[in-house]
Amino acid sequence: MTGADGSYRFETIKPGAYPAGPNTIRPSHIHFDLSGTHDRLVTQMYFDGDPYNQKYRFLQSVLRPEVLIVKLRPTPGGSETDPVLAVFDIVIRG
Repeated sequence: MTGADGSYRFETIKPGAYPAGPNTIRPSHIHFDLSGTHDRLVTQMYFDGDPYNQKYRFLQSVLRPEVLIVKLRPTPGGSETDPVLAVFDIVIRG
């Protein structure tokens, strides 16, 4: 569930890339399956700097792959070993 302002938050670990066929490696990504009153969206979020992003056919086949790629940011006052922050905007109507 989102907050009253539509925001959401969760904590997870960054997944790793994995083989998806004889000559394909899936880049690190997180799946999202979202439902509103009338609409449903299934999408994926990829990570900036993953060397497999440029070679992954699905990601390169979308019109704007950059909107599916998130930059990881350090948390305010965090050290190198602290969690990082990713901002990934999702819009679903209804």
